[in-house]
Amino acid sequence: MNGGRWILANWNNINSSLNIPQPSNGENFLLIERYDIFSGIISLESPRIELPPGSTKQLQLKFWMRGSVTYPTALRFRVKGYGGSYDEMPFLNLERYGDTNNPQWTPLQKYYTIPTDSIDTYFQLVIEADVGGDMNNLVAVDDISII
Repeated sequence: MNGGRWILANWNNINSSLNIPQPSNGENFLLIERYDIFSGIISLESPRIELPPGSTKQLQLKFWMRGSVTYPTALRFRVKGYGGSYDEMPFLNLERYGDTNNPQWTPLQKYYTIPTDSIDTYFQLVIEADVGGDMNNLVAVDDISII
């Protein structure tokens, strides 16, 4: 089987040679599990998140990425709204971090407003990762908060 997928990984059970730093809270995090994928976008959709009409929600998270200048990785966040339509552009695009291999998780210090239509009663958060063409590239996400 070719491809990749998001998995809920336990830090104690992953291969230590991956050099993924331990999450700051707990042991579980989202990780791209690759198998014979050379490039492409791997998506994960949240369950429906209720939204009173006219209100907004904000996103805060920690992430970790390994890539290179030649084969960068990317992490993006989109909204899937009422009727199943996706935002044309991601509201949060972290591809500029795609050539890093930080020894720690990178926290986003700011809250990002999740764009929703004033009549929407729910939305889904879509997490997209592009792991690039290097088999050593990885993307992981931890501590997602929607407030």
